[in-house]
Amino acid sequence: MKKIIALLLMFSLVFSFAACMDNENNVQNENNAQTEKRNVISVEITAENWSTYFVLKEEPVWMENDFGEVDGITVATVIKLRPEYYDIVAEESEIAFEVSGKIKEKEIDVDYSTKTYSLKESTGGYEGDFKETASFAFYENNYYSYAHIYACHIGYITDRGEAFYVVNVLENAQVTRAKGTLYLYE
Repeated sequence: MKKIIALLLMFSLVFSFAACMDNENNVQNENNAQTEKRNVISVEITAENWSTYFVLKEEPVWMENDFGEVDGITVATVIKLRPEYYDIVAEESEIAFEVSGKIKEKEIDVDYSTKTYSLKESTGGYEGDFKETASFAFYENNYYSYAHIYACHIGYITDRGEAFYVVNVLENAQVTRAKGTLYLYE
């Protein structure tokens, strides 16, 4: 009798589990069907319209050591998708950019404890022309995809948690050419 009850309980658990799995598959299939039904529009990106969809900006990337303490910074110039397009960009999107500007030596003050930095003019430093290409590609729902243009890496810190350096930074960056297709869901 106990064996029969145990078998009945086991079968009921197996069937319950199967029903749950089937329900999860149905929900996933419904979500996939909704995504597939969304219309996609294509926008040809050019040097004239790129700023409607993207932003060119200086962006600090704070680095941490194995203890979670900030101990470095990379000041990068990147092209990023504007936030209003995060949820509607399709994965096939890929755009090439050409950016020009000036590389200029600057003094940089870094306070790692507050994650702040400031740049100021350096006397008699290096200055030169800059031209580089980079690609923006959107993969696997990475809303923060970006085209990396230029970066200066700073990796030293004083015992007070402050740093002072001379670095080369990209100034007056401008997109001179852009080519590609941005696919957006309607």
